[in-house]
Amino acid sequence: MLTNACLIGWLPKHATKIRSLLGEFADVRGFRLVSEIVSSIDPKGLIIDTEQLIGPKYQLKHHEDIGDIDLLVIDPAGRIVYSLESTSISPSRNVKEMIEEMAKLV
Repeated sequence: MLTNACLIGWLPKHATKIRSLLGEFADVRGFRLVSEIVSSIDPKGLIIDTEQLIGPKYQLKHHEDIGDIDLLVIDPAGRIVYSLESTSISPSRNVKEMIEEMAKLV
């Protein structure tokens, strides 16, 4: 039961150490995923960058901190900008919850 609670994020508020470790694991998985995506792209003629923060103090400006872009790909010749978001959807969630999570991304 604890394993399932850890995997789907249903932990008590006081489980801060476990939440912290799970966050670190998620960061590592996210970094690996983005790295795999970058390595699969032919970089010829493209500008590729990862983990671009968006906010008043960063290169990508907004009046408040609003998050980041996991993978930014710019094709200057085609005048196209791709902003790719990578996220993990827990396999133990039901279909309704998965649809709700995906709806947040669009």
